[in-house]
Amino acid sequence: MSEGDKASCFGCHATNAREGHQFALDKLVPGVQCELCHGATEGHLAGIKQADKNTGSMKHLGAMSTEEMSNFCGQCHRTWEEIASGPKLGILNVRFQPYRLTESKCYDSEDSRISCTACHDPHREVDAITKDYDSKCQACHAASKPTARACRVAQTNCVSCHMPRIEIPGSHHQFTDHRIRIVKVNAPYPE
Repeated sequence: MSEGDKASCFGCHATNAREGHQFALDKLVPGVQCELCHGATEGHLAGIKQADKNTGSMKHLGAMSTEEMSNFCGQCHRTWEEIASGPKLGILNVRFQPYRLTESKCYDSEDSRISCTACHDPHREVDAITKDYDSKCQACHAASKPTARACRVAQTNCVSCHMPRIEIPGSHHQFTDHRIRIVKVNAPYPE
C-alpha cells in the first residue's frame, strides 16, 4: 500500500492522520474525533478553560445548506461529482451516501429536511433501529402533505423498504442505500 493510499484511508478513518498528502503516523489519533470535521481544536479548548467562548472558534457546520453538507460529508463519504465523473461502479457505489442521496427523486439541495444531519447526528453512532427514522421521513411524507404523499402500505419502518440494506458481493457487510425510492421486489440495483 502506497503512502498516498494510507493517507487517503486513514484521512477519513482516523484523525490527524495526514499532513497535506503525507501520512502522519506520529500525530494519528484512532477514530473520528472533533478535529476531523471541525478543524484544529486547541484554541477552542483553551478558550473554554479560560471561560472565553470567543477564543479559538471552531468550524460550525449547522448553517450549511443541504448541498454544502453533502459536499462536506462527501469529503469522506464521497460527493456526487466525484462518483459521477469516475468509472461506473455499479453496486459498489452503495457505499457513497451523499452521492446516492442526491440520486433520489426527492433530493432538493435547498431543503434541509433531506440533508445528512436531518437524519444523522454526527456526534452519535448511526442508529441501527429502522423505525427510529420514521419521524424524519414523516417530516416530508405526512398524510396531510399532498406533494409528498404518505406510503399507502405502512407508516413505520420506512427505510426498510425505501432505503434497503444492500450487501456488496463478497464483503459480508450491508450498506443502507441512501437513494430513496419505491423499491420493487426483485428490481435490479439502480445505478
